[in-house]
Amino acid sequence: ILFVSTASIFIRLAQSEVSSIVIGASRLFVASLILIPLALLRFRHELFSLSRKDLFRAGLSGIFLALHFASWITSLQYTSVASSVVLVTTTPLWVALLSPIVLKEPVSKSVLIGLFVSMAGTVIVSLADACEFANGGMRCNSQLFSENALWGNFLALFGAWMAAGYFMIGRHLRKSLTTIPYAALVYGIAAFILVLIVII
Repeated sequence: ILFVSTASIFIRLAQSEVSSIVIGASRLFVASLILIPLALLRFRHELFSLSRKDLFRAGLSGIFLALHFASWITSLQYTSVASSVVLVTTTPLWVALLSPIVLKEPVSKSVLIGLFVSMAGTVIVSLADACEFANGGMRCNSQLFSENALWGNFLALFGAWMAAGYFMIGRHLRKSLTTIPYAALVYGIAAFILVLIVII
């Protein structure tokens, strides 16, 4: 909770010195440096017993993860930390909405109520960043709807969609892999993609 809740603040501070793509690539590259050797030493049999279908899923999951970090971290350049974090953490909502279509899992009534409450909370927190209630009405700062803020909010939302794809593909992959080899494989692929983009 500590690292997730402070990541966006440190990223915003780092953006004054380095580009967003470099930050995303560095984050995944460092994680891969730790996870890949550990996975190869202790979970090699799991990695080498993967089917082609599982390897394809891992590649696709890595692409989704790379796009998640690239878009979300970039969003912090254009919109407030609060708006970006609120929008990117709507990932579970999108997973719940897409599960009946992609995973063929029904959504219960209690989950639908939770989705509604969460979406209402998302709107309230997003608006609270730039709006205030006064004289019986709501007055919003014009910057909320500026081109930069809207672009940043869209990037954060896109990051949530990409994370939802990563999680749903991961549901299939986790049937074949435990946590460490799964994370090593997918983070490694995502890191490779972002490092390649940085080089290009």
